[in-house]
Amino acid sequence: MTWQNVLQVQAPSTIMSSWDKYPSFPPPGQKLTIEEICVFLGTHLHRLAGTERAEAIGPAMTLSPEFQCRHFDSPGAMSFAKDFLEHEVEVDTTMYRLTYSLEGPPAGSGRQGEDIATGNLVEPVVNFWLHAFAASVPEVKAQRWYAQVKARTNQESLNEVAIVITKGKGTYFENKACIEFKNPRSSDSSSMRALELSGGGPLPTTTKKVLKQAAKYGFDLSAVRTARNTAAPWSFPMAISTIPFIFCHAFLFGREDNPLVSTLAYTKNAVTNSAPRDDKYAAVAHATPEDYQHFATAIGFWVFSVLIHSEATLRTFWGDKYPEMVSNANLLTLSAGKATHMSPLEVTLIRLWVIGLSIRLFANYLIIWPLLKLKKLPMLRRLKQSCDTTLNVHPSWFPSLPIGVSLPFPRAILHQNGSTVYVYASPDIVVKVFDNPVSYTRESLCYDTLRSLQGAGIPLVYGSGVRSPDQRHFLILSYEGKQLETVSESDKTAIQPLVDRIHQHRIHHHDLHARNVVRNARGKLSIIDFGLAEPCSDDQCTDRWKEDFEG
Repeated sequence: MTWQNVLQVQAPSTIMSSWDKYPSFPPPGQKLTIEEICVFLGTHLHRLAGTERAEAIGPAMTLSPEFQCRHFDSPGAMSFAKDFLEHEVEVDTTMYRLTYSLEGPPAGSGRQGEDIATGNLVEPVVNFWLHAFAASVPEVKAQRWYAQVKARTNQESLNEVAIVITKGKGTYFENKACIEFKNPRSSDSSSMRALELSGGGPLPTTTKKVLKQAAKYGFDLSAVRTARNTAAPWSFPMAISTIPFIFCHAFLFGREDNPLVSTLAYTKNAVTNSAPRDDKYAAVAHATPEDYQHFATAIGFWVFSVLIHSEATLRTFWGDKYPEMVSNANLLTLSAGKATHMSPLEVTLIRLWVIGLSIRLFANYLIIWPLLKLKKLPMLRRLKQSCDTTLNVHPSWFPSLPIGVSLPFPRAILHQNGSTVYVYASPDIVVKVFDNPVSYTRESLCYDTLRSLQGAGIPLVYGSGVRSPDQRHFLILSYEGKQLETVSESDKTAIQPLVDRIHQHRIHHHDLHARNVVRNARGKLSIIDFGLAEPCSDDQCTDRWKEDFEG
């Protein structure tokens, strides 16, 4: 059974007859089933794509039998279970607001670019499903899941849509998964057809680029892995993150009569107008609302899979109610692992690559660790990041070493107050890269003023400099522990002496809240992120906790 047999979710006639051709979303307080949501999303995607007005959508995609999906045969792994389709979701104000973009005017025929398809069609659907699945679980209300168009991965590449999680009231977020779509013109090329990973032999240049792109995403998306029994641990560059780019594989290997393939191909080209009007090979699409319901349902199942693989609370909640759905999500993971099965040669090469990388990172650690202990990190004039950027450390009076060192892959990348923060393990350091040089100067002066408190409640400053090639200033700080989800009254009492000492140095933090307080393994509390701090000349200077006046 192949993909054309998957996702045959048809809209009941009673649903279609109860709404107009393009139904309006019900107001907050009413309930909709998952199946009704599929119908709503499908009909409005059909309208937004401008299907009735589109003419040229590019050459018709006809794949030869040898390029059919041989590995991703999962008849039940991408379909909503029948009882799950009947699950009711209560419409709240957030969900109602998310429908504005879907009920807005369709994309104009003169608008160009891939971002139109992503922003008008894919992002709203991902956001809608995220809220429908996560908002039903009270235990995760302190977290906010949302889709972000063109989110930066590893500060180097931009994926089309990323699922992002924001925790608490702070600005901490991390990428959990991403979608990378391919239109017919790219996926139908001979180079892309050769993405079959099990055949051995040389990989075409375009294929290598796709795999390299997927590998970059994978390092940031460790929460979503293939099943252990389908991919060896050392094959992670191609298998660590198959769920996030599963759409890429599904559409590249799919058959031409697969509604998912044709719908995606049509959706992208209809909105971007990527085919010239005088293309004599252009085809006319006749995609129906039901085709777009398949498309919306596929994205919905992918979102569900990412959520239950990323959050234990969600996995437990939905697993207790609909165990078949969680089982199907696990089947998706198994199928993803099979889809990225590699030849023995590829496995051997990747194993050697990982061994070499491990040796290099361990050697770098042996160099960095003693310099951190001696507070002599500026002896290393250059630190190379995994995103092909170099930290050029300002020299100190101490002689510098004539070597450069590579940092490992960061375990987290955070964005806060106009800066990007890279959190590393082994060595335990934090690299804060500033967008604005004024912010860098202000925070550097603040740490300099609080020099006596460094390591005694605030981070140590190991070094600073300018990163190349983007010429952004940075600080290298000590890692002081994990951010708090909430700050209790006892935490506030315990850290108040530190706040008072900061005020004694005439510094006002201005941004005290749970995410700017960290606790290490020994229970020690520290204050981080002085991005909004400034001098305070008032003897009665005080800092209020955001939780106290925001509720």
